[in-house]
Amino acid sequence: MGSDGPYRAFVATNRESAGSWPARQAMFSAWIQAVRRLAQQRHGTSSWGEIADRSGISRATLYRWAGEQLKEPPDYDQVAMLARWVGGVDAAGAPTRLALDLIDQAGQALWPRATDAVEVGGHELPPTVLTLLRALQDPSVSESEKTHIFATLSDLASRPGLRSGRAVG
Repeated sequence: MGSDGPYRAFVATNRESAGSWPARQAMFSAWIQAVRRLAQQRHGTSSWGEIADRSGISRATLYRWAGEQLKEPPDYDQVAMLARWVGGVDAAGAPTRLALDLIDQAGQALWPRATDAVEVGGHELPPTVLTLLRALQDPSVSESEKTHIFATLSDLASRPGLRSGRAVG
């Protein structure tokens, strides 16, 4: 299932309870149109055919997404692939902040509970934390980027006040 297996399993479990598909499809449609505008700004391409050729997503898939001809949410890998192409990757191959934001925005439209209702210890995790967790599990994120994220989180967790389990405030 890959390193993002737990996330995919969570998405699959919560698809039915995340709201009506027609409402989520309208939100995804707005997202895909925003992606098209970003593709024009960042890559100078605005036709779905050009976007398909350059992103690796098939023309048929993009036309289906743009034409709201989906019966169920699109494949996570394809959404993430398009977001990484539009948002870009750094020199090490890690998705940029824009790419991660696009993936999160699509996730909120497609699988709201997957990004909005994850709780740990009775507290909801903020989207930024979920983005970092996904980046740590994403096989397209370089090991050096994962090491940097983990080291930063470890440094923050070792701050006085957090080591004892209570928040500094």
